[in-house]
Amino acid sequence: MDVYGDVAVLQAHSAGMYLARPQIAEALKAVLGDKLRAIYDKSAETVPAKAAPDAQNGYLLGSSTGTEHLVHENAHPFAVDWETGQKTGFFIDQRDNRDLLARYSAGRRVLNTFCYTGAFRCTPCKPALRWCTPWTAPSAPSS
Repeated sequence: MDVYGDVAVLQAHSAGMYLARPQIAEALKAVLGDKLRAIYDKSAETVPAKAAPDAQNGYLLGSSTGTEHLVHENAHPFAVDWETGQKTGFFIDQRDNRDLLARYSAGRRVLNTFCYTGAFRCTPCKPALRWCTPWTAPSAPSS
């Protein structure tokens, strides 16, 4: 689960967690109260098909305010799309790795092979990065 301001985004990877979504939503409301505007469930792609053959992504609480949402990490703004993007929208768990990269890359050239949101490119640019090249995998040849 990731929390972006007043929206929590959860993704269940097991049948038990998927079935517990209503209780998880109630617990989030109890803990966060008025600080929580919405809860988005993005489990359709990850819950085992046999456990929830009709699983659909959607809001358990609140509603959408658009597909891209501006979030900030260490003074860097990022457009996050938890509704149609990968996983829960942004790889928050990589925050420490982006900070570490920024410290080690100051004044150096960096090849960015993590181009989903651009976070690994933007974060090291702040401390006077000399050069950062994004890399995109070549498309498969058409047959």
